[in-house]
Amino acid sequence: MVLVFNLKLKEFRVNNNFTQKQISEFLMVHLQTYQRYELGTREPNFKTLLDICRILNCTPNDLLL
Repeated sequence: MVLVFNLKLKEFRVNNNFTQKQISEFLMVHLQTYQRYELGTREPNFKTLLDICRILNCTPNDLLL
């Protein structure tokens, strides 16, 4: 899951013209934490996943499948 999730996460972020810093600020997490989501070395918890989806205007299925 991580390898698919991290690539899709970055793709959605770039397509929505957000920087990693902007997303991390919206989520109220450290920039390094968000960068690890995109690197695939860390996964967000369910609440954070839902917040990411709200910000990027997508569904969890869009990012996970």
